Amino acid sequence: MIDNKGNIYLNEIADQHNNDIWMDIERMSGMPCIYGTRIPVSLIISCLKDGLSIENIAEDYKLTKNQIIAALNYVEDILDRPYMEEW
Repeated sequence: MIDNKGNIYLNEIADQHNNDIWMDIERMSGMPCIYGTRIPVSLIISCLKDGLSIENIAEDYKLTKNQIIAALNYVEDILDRPYMEEW
């Protein structure tokens, strides 16, 4: 479970992608999703892990290539930004 500090951390990154990624506790329990959908970013990663192409994912989930790339950029930002315990 993510503590309040973790939520702040993830929300700050999501805010940088505010036209692409949203987190709302009322939708998907606050999981990061493609903006305007209930498609979690984690689903995009799972699809890629399973060998689907960006084009296949876009077609299967009625997304644009840009939406999928935005999800990947969000994940990249999470991995590139150090989590600061002292918050």
